[in-house]
Amino acid sequence: MFQGGERVGTIREYSDSLMTWLLRGLRPERYKERVDIDQTLHAGPSVAEILRGREENLTAQDGAERGSNDKQDL
Repeated sequence: MFQGGERVGTIREYSDSLMTWLLRGLRPERYKERVDIDQTLHAGPSVAEILRGREENLTAQDGAERGSNDKQDL
């Protein structure tokens, strides 16, 4: 601060973001950013299992249709 061309004092401005970064650097065990991720993955059927199931269903349906056609021929 100046008055009449002479320095009569100072103004100190504090920065909250600067203090945060200083604390993180000096004491990371206490002030570090913590992210806890607890995630459980539930895997579904694989593509091969899905395709195998479709093939089995188609084979069973085809056999059922052939059986009903054979009965109609009698």
